[in-house]
Amino acid sequence: MRYRRQEVRTAYHEAGHALIALHSIHLSSIGIERKIKRGGQTFTQKKGWIQPVRGSKVSVEENILIELAGPTAERLCPYGPGRDFHQASMADMQKIEKALKDLTASERGDYLDECRNRVEHMLKHHWPEVVALANALLERKRLTGRQAEKIAGEVQGKKKEG
Repeated sequence: MRYRRQEVRTAYHEAGHALIALHSIHLSSIGIERKIKRGGQTFTQKKGWIQPVRGSKVSVEENILIELAGPTAERLCPYGPGRDFHQASMADMQKIEKALKDLTASERGDYLDECRNRVEHMLKHHWPEVVALANALLERKRLTGRQAEKIAGEVQGKKKEG
């Protein structure tokens, strides 16, 4: 099946968030499309999301890594970043800036560079899992957390066998 480039970018973006999140929390769901009801009509919103299991707690650093993973994975996807890459990245960065408000600009920059390097290394190391999650999102539009864990686990198992 052929997908629009932006849909592929969104799938990789969300798969990146999910892969890093799976290392620290359990996900309830992940998706690239959502049905919204307004005034008795149902609309399809093409926008990615990940939803942790209710009550999940992550450290500030884990949250920063999760937020940075989406834009990093999108940048690494086959089509590269899209038109709304800057806007999506800025939304992720606004969440991060709140968490780092007590650091100086220089300290914040150094810390974010270190986190970006860690995220890029993790994503490259687990790239087959990111690809598998992105493909599953393109096919199904939404995955439960268990489905995402299973897909990533199966790919990891194949890597260990090979």
